[in-house]
Amino acid sequence: MRTKKIRVDSGKDSVKINVKVMNSAGGKMKGLMFERYEKAKPVIFEFRKNVRKALHTFFCSFPILVLWLNKNGKIINYQAVNTWNSFVVIKGKFSSIIEIPLTKVEYLKFKAGRGTNLSTVIKKIKNLRKVRVS
Repeated sequence: MRTKKIRVDSGKDSVKINVKVMNSAGGKMKGLMFERYEKAKPVIFEFRKNVRKALHTFFCSFPILVLWLNKNGKIINYQAVNTWNSFVVIKGKFSSIIEIPLTKVEYLKFKAGRGTNLSTVIKKIKNLRKVRVS
């Protein structure tokens, strides 16, 4: 699996995140399922055109932060999703999804701050344990 740096943008602030690229059909189906938190790294699913897809955290042993991005890397929406959650869908289309592993404490901080502006989300992302920023 190859890795690359992705620039995630809020419109006012940005961060570059090292992610594993999941472009194969199997990789897109698996995501972070069956991974252990200790070995999990942020992953990205890239699509050739804008899509509208659902995701879930069945078989995921830790919460994740999901970022839906447009083709320019701007965050369209985000959501902290707990383990064993049913399907999550957003309104509108996107061109990529990033899943970032979270600790339970990080998950609770994102849930508490839901509805905050995207610049605040970028600042929180920079402080996550599993994110290597540059």
